[in-house]
Amino acid sequence: ELWDAERMTVRARLVMSPAWQSVNEAAREMERWAHASSGPGFGDDMLRISGYYIQYGGSRYTARARAAELPYTGWAGFSQGYNPPSRFRQLVRLAAKYNLRVNTLVRDTLDEVLQVFQEVEQEFAISDRRWMIGHVRETRPEQLNRISRLGLVVETIPLTELWLRGGEYLESDDLANTVVAHRDYFEHSVNFGFGTDNKPYSPFETLWAAVARQERRTGKILGPSQRLTRLEALRMFTVGGAYFSFEEDRRGSLEPGKLADLAVLSHDLMSVPEEEIPLIDSLLTIVGGEVVHRSGGL
Repeated sequence: ELWDAERMTVRARLVMSPAWQSVNEAAREMERWAHASSGPGFGDDMLRISGYYIQYGGSRYTARARAAELPYTGWAGFSQGYNPPSRFRQLVRLAAKYNLRVNTLVRDTLDEVLQVFQEVEQEFAISDRRWMIGHVRETRPEQLNRISRLGLVVETIPLTELWLRGGEYLESDDLANTVVAHRDYFEHSVNFGFGTDNKPYSPFETLWAAVARQERRTGKILGPSQRLTRLEALRMFTVGGAYFSFEEDRRGSLEPGKLADLAVLSHDLMSVPEEEIPLIDSLLTIVGGEVVHRSGGL
């Protein structure tokens, strides 16, 4: 409704969140949607919809309870399905057949999901389709090589995994070095960006976590060699984010020919003391050349 009324002030890039009851139902729906939401998807510069969220594993009971309340699914706003490995494999193959981008979460299931993707890659080339794996946590070099070869885009949540839940890595420096290992991502040519998971939604706490990599109770730096510079972390939220939606030529940096989006920040990100990065906010936000937010008397 906001899009139709031309009242949107935030550019939104969404994926379909289906509540399929069977693989046959999924096949029929994918065939119907393939003409519109394949590849980069359909929409405009304000709203675009592309591909599907396909759950790997999950809980059949949680999925059933949430499906019964659709479209009111709670805080997350998506349909949490239940797909055992065999059905996940069938759904992913169908998505590849119809060039529908796959998005899935892999916090504890990275190896299993990569295996399925590699099997599908043997039949349908997916390396240029930018399939997305989210909530990526621990990775090994061999996994990163596979991710790079498959052309996957990685989303990490550094504030959650390092600051909030980092206590489980305090006793193992080697293990801490594998958690949201952003420096390793660069070395293995893995495209990635950050998610906030709405905890909180402001990007600057998350940006700080990628730079500082501190655990909340002890202040210990987890995997110091994986720390990003402030500029690198900013790029992951801007250019990195644009890559997720095939828009690195349209968004993510201030250049001629790109969309006129910018934010005037309350502090200089490059010089503010590190511990103050989470306090940064926007005094002025411009989307497409139009002011959509103003504060602080600017």
